[in-house]
Amino acid sequence: MKLTGFTDSDGMVQEGNCAISGYAFFLGDLLVSWSSKRQMLVAASTYEAELIALAHAMQEVIAVMHLSEEILQISNEPITLYCNNKAVIKIVTNEEIKYSEHTKHLDL
Repeated sequence: MKLTGFTDSDGMVQEGNCAISGYAFFLGDLLVSWSSKRQMLVAASTYEAELIALAHAMQEVIAVMHLSEEILQISNEPITLYCNNKAVIKIVTNEEIKYSEHTKHLDL
């Protein structure tokens, strides 16, 4: 069984300028974890709000991965995490850009 995750944020259209971010994780076709909540930080852009959502999802990936290892005896399986923001995908997959002037204040 493969663990797959999806993450997104709403782009700061809520009161107080705090975005709502969410994630969902599936083990095969079964939903095993999900969350949707207001971010605690005020992001300066939709890009930052998406990065925060991705960071929260990665924290959950680690927890779900450990749980699946203990209960289901699944280990060393790659986890696919989908994000719908091209700028975020470019930043987290490119080592040269990851530590640039635009992202130095973010812990990637």
